[in-house]
Amino acid sequence: MSHKRIASYRFIPPTTFSGYLLRLLHLSQEKSLPKQTIFKTEKPQISDYHILELSDLMTSRLCSLGAYPEFASTFTSFRMGYQTIVKGHGFADGLDIFDSTPKKLYDLLDQRIEKGILSSEDRKKLSKEIKKSGENKFYIRAVYRQLLLGTTNIPTWGSFSRESRRQPLNWEFLVTPQLTGYIVHSSRAVLEDLQCVKNYGYKIGKEGFAYIEDIEGTYELHIESGEFSSSVIFPVGSNKIHLLDAPRLENVYYFDFDKKRFARGAFALPGSRGRGEYYTTQMDKKNYVIPKETLEIFSGGNLA
Repeated sequence: MSHKRIASYRFIPPTTFSGYLLRLLHLSQEKSLPKQTIFKTEKPQISDYHILELSDLMTSRLCSLGAYPEFASTFTSFRMGYQTIVKGHGFADGLDIFDSTPKKLYDLLDQRIEKGILSSEDRKKLSKEIKKSGENKFYIRAVYRQLLLGTTNIPTWGSFSRESRRQPLNWEFLVTPQLTGYIVHSSRAVLEDLQCVKNYGYKIGKEGFAYIEDIEGTYELHIESGEFSSSVIFPVGSNKIHLLDAPRLENVYYFDFDKKRFARGAFALPGSRGRGEYYTTQMDKKNYVIPKETLEIFSGGNLA
């Protein structure tokens, strides 16, 4: 009997960190905390999203880029439950963020063949598997994700057979002594107003708690272009960033300012390498890099 793993983020996503800071601002200003809303039948309104980027609590809105640990480990809890299992679904998680047509998949495969990572035989194999699947969008997106991650083996359609069984579940939790969060704004004065949240703490994530131990100060960002190793997450599949190396991808929710709703996309984790425009600054003789595309997504283009 195999175990199903419910993985945890290895960082605090920007929207989670944003909502957390908004609640700390409410506490520091002795205001009532935002009322939680459970959306089941009604479509949420913009006012129902409690994040800094949509809040009028401050005179000028801030942009959260998330919080990241220098050292971290995971704690795993265990429980049992009956599950409908889709074999291979683990590598297809977050499927709707990828192109559902075969064209983009074949284009990516051809790039891997040109680089010698895969062969023409792999293309024939993939063509057969796609036909077996009836061009199943879940299978196509899953293979696309695996190619992005650098796989040298084409997953088969057979890995998507279904069965129901009693399923052991392993739930992961991130454990870390400290995280470093990043907030961006065009005004130094606005950022300095955040000093009021120091020493305040609140629930963060599903089961977590954190407090603000220190606020290091404000630093000016400078735009550059070229290869970079990012200090924060950045989107993959963007035509503005060429992905060079990403050991791990995560599906992250963010607020789409154009469509006025939350969306989901695939992001490379800190330490991943790319090529494109980015902002950089230095803190304590250490360089920090924020891809321009990341700032555009999480600020709605208001800061980048």
